[in-house]
Amino acid sequence: MPEVDSENLVVRLLAWPRWDDPANLELLMEMSAPILDYEGVGLLLVLDPIRDPPEDVAVGALQAAFDRRYPSQVSLDVSIESRALDHDGRARLGRITGALVLLGKEPPGFNESTQLPMLANVFGVRKGLNAAAFKLRQSPPVSASSQNPDAPAPDISVVLVVQHDLPRVLQLLDALEAQDLAADRFEVLVVDDGCEEPVALDLTSYSYALTLIRQDGVGMGLAINAALPRTRGTTLVLYDEHSLPAPDSLRRHLDAQLRSANPVGVVGNFGIRSDFVRDSFAATLNAQAIMYPQPGMRAGEVYQGRALCAENLSIPMESVRSVGGFEEFCSDVGADWELGMRVDRACGLKVIFDPQNRCERNSELDLDLFLQRQYANGRSTAYTSVKHRDPSIIMGPDADVPSDDFWEALERQVERTQAEWNRLVERLGSTIAAEREAGQGPQRPMDCEPLIRRLGYLAFSKGLVEAHRAMTQSTDEE
Repeated sequence: MPEVDSENLVVRLLAWPRWDDPANLELLMEMSAPILDYEGVGLLLVLDPIRDPPEDVAVGALQAAFDRRYPSQVSLDVSIESRALDHDGRARLGRITGALVLLGKEPPGFNESTQLPMLANVFGVRKGLNAAAFKLRQSPPVSASSQNPDAPAPDISVVLVVQHDLPRVLQLLDALEAQDLAADRFEVLVVDDGCEEPVALDLTSYSYALTLIRQDGVGMGLAINAALPRTRGTTLVLYDEHSLPAPDSLRRHLDAQLRSANPVGVVGNFGIRSDFVRDSFAATLNAQAIMYPQPGMRAGEVYQGRALCAENLSIPMESVRSVGGFEEFCSDVGADWELGMRVDRACGLKVIFDPQNRCERNSELDLDLFLQRQYANGRSTAYTSVKHRDPSIIMGPDADVPSDDFWEALERQVERTQAEWNRLVERLGSTIAAEREAGQGPQRPMDCEPLIRRLGYLAFSKGLVEAHRAMTQSTDEE
């Protein structure tokens, strides 16, 4: 068995074998067989210095079991946790591994204390590794980190994905520095998602633990997935790269999570900063649930998982890991609510809204960005409906699968309304430009709202049609 390169492990499975029981070690080797089919998967084995044999004896027994089971050219990544474990130590193992391989002779209470998914046989291990809960991709290199691995784990892991606007992210990092939650209670992981100019950060400028990860441009969802193996907090907090959270935002997220006995997604307020509300277009999106759901949400109401919104969100880390993080087919717009649907189905996650948890969009919002977002949301909706075999995502409750007639009619509508699309874009664009030039602020939000809604619907419909066409073509080719 080779030396472990832990930086390249995406998933580690936990096990506590009976080191002095050859049959138990043989079972461990049998259960480990599916791991050999994947890159980036390893074993973390517990060795209690009091209960178990000396480490050199234990490793020798493990090596003998491995040699009996596998030919010499096979390699298996194994690391050993050789220390006495109290409750906090067992919980820490649960945070840094993906699942527990059951061997049947673990000490009483150990399995439950890790709070990990339990894999009881070879089929279970293979199924777990195939499932969304264990998306196996090479973990990107950490470019820099101020994280102290020996420090106590923080309560919160904040993940920020940088795709375009580093200056705004630097302002966001400063806003996190100003949080009224103690700096040792949260960490921040910044993912450079293929920025044209690589992100560079001065880690010494911040009092909280800060990690920078480089990732090829894969979209928000998969970029967050790349950070998950590095996180240590029990609560995941997400902000948009243009966000500017209020000083009490993290504390409010943590308080809400600690108050809830069940998994909960906490969506905070999110609106365009007043400096950038210079026209009726921005004013309408700030006031109506057209682009972001928050204007339509109410404190005290409980929403389904589909209400998740990644612009100012907290969610239990275990809930995210239990379903394997974000989906590859839905990695940008729509990735948040698709994740919410899966977590809702898996563990009953509900969503609440905290209007006092304030966060602002720290940049201007233009018409092109709005239309691109609505189009992408349409594509995600079509893919999600097929992936989940849930026509209600498109058609509404108790609906049948969209028929060929439905798709043909929608495609004709998209083609027929192209002239209308052009007129609406020109009209709304002219209004935005005129109001910004006049500098008098929003003057015609009532007139602009129906135009915005209609354009949003048409862009969403285009996304639906394009995704359906792509899926149909792919099916025909197969």
